[in-house]
Amino acid sequence: MAFTNIFKVNSSRKKKKAVTVKDYVYIGDNGSYFQDLDNAYLNSPTATMALLKFHEYCVPVDLADKYQSLWKKVENDFIRYGYYILNVTYTVDGVVDEILYRNPKHYLVKDQDDNGNASTFINTKTEVVYPTFNKSTQIVKSQFQKDGFEKYKGQIYMYNDSSLPYRITPLYSVLNWMKVESDSSTYVSKACDNAMFGNNIFVMKKSSDASAKELEIIDTVKETISGVKGVEEAAQNILLEREGDLEDVPKLISKVSISNDINVELLNTTDEKAESKICTACYGFPRILISQSEGIFGNSGEAIQVATDLWARTCQREANNILDGFKEIGFNILKTLPNADSTNDTNNTGA
Repeated sequence: MAFTNIFKVNSSRKKKKAVTVKDYVYIGDNGSYFQDLDNAYLNSPTATMALLKFHEYCVPVDLADKYQSLWKKVENDFIRYGYYILNVTYTVDGVVDEILYRNPKHYLVKDQDDNGNASTFINTKTEVVYPTFNKSTQIVKSQFQKDGFEKYKGQIYMYNDSSLPYRITPLYSVLNWMKVESDSSTYVSKACDNAMFGNNIFVMKKSSDASAKELEIIDTVKETISGVKGVEEAAQNILLEREGDLEDVPKLISKVSISNDINVELLNTTDEKAESKICTACYGFPRILISQSEGIFGNSGEAIQVATDLWARTCQREANNILDGFKEIGFNILKTLPNADSTNDTNNTGA
C-alpha cells in the first residue's frame, strides 16, 4: 500500500470575535489509520504473533525499573503505529522536568512550518494546542511567560525519523494482506461449520400433489435442511417443487450439489503469501518462528535458534531507535546512564 494521499488536512472556520482557522493533519480517510490497523492486527494470526514476539524482545537490557510501564507503551505505539508521543514539561529554569506518555490517537499535527515539520499539535479530545518539542532554554522561558507558570502544559515530542508528517508503521503497507489472512480463515470457518459443504438444490414433490404421509416427510426434510447453512450462512440450500407422483423417498426428494469443494491448494498458497508479506513488513520477522516447516532446515532446533538470535538483534536495533527519542529530549531511562535515578518521573496516563 502506497503512502500517497494518506495524509489529509482538515479545515474548519469558526467566527467569534475574529476568524479562527483550525487546520490539522490526520492519516487515512477520515483519520481511519489507527482503527484500520487495530482491526487488521486483531484478525491476523501472523501479525498478532509477530507483535507479541516484538514486545518480548524489544526491551533495552539496562532499562530502569521505574520506566518499565512507560517503555511498554511507547514501544507498543512504535511497532503498531510507527511513532510515539510524549508530553515534555520543564522547570521554570527551562530544564526538562518530566515526560508524560500521551496516546497518539488523541494528538494530531495542527500547524507545520515551511519545511513541512510540525510546529504545533492539538489534542483532539480537549482541543488544547501544544508547541512542538524544542528544548531551547530561551524558547521554553518565552512559553512560560506567554502561558503563565500554572497554565503552561509543556511541549509535545513526536518520534519521527521520516520526511512525512508522521512516521508510518511498515505494517501499514500490508494492511490488505492482513485482511486477506483474516478473510481466508473466515471462509474456511464458514465452510467447515456447514455440514454439507457448499450450495445445494433440493427438489421435492409439489406439496399440492403429495399425500398426507408424503407431506409429513417433506416438512421434516424442509425443517432439517433449513438449519444447515453454517456460520453467517456460508452455504445456501434452495428448495424446489416438481409435479408428479413419487412413490418412494429417493424420488420424493432429491439433492443436487452446486459446489462442495474448498480449493485447499489455492488457500494454502494465499495464506503462505500473506504470511510472508506480513512477516517481511514486521521488520523481517522470521517465519520459522511461527511456521516451523519453513526453510530447508525444517523445524530443526539449530535453525530456530539462528532465527531467534537474528530476531533478538533486530528488536534491539529498533529498541535503540526508540531510545533515540529519549536521548533527543535529554531524558535518561536506562540504569547505566547519569540521572537515571534522579527525581525525574513519568505520568503514564493516556490523555
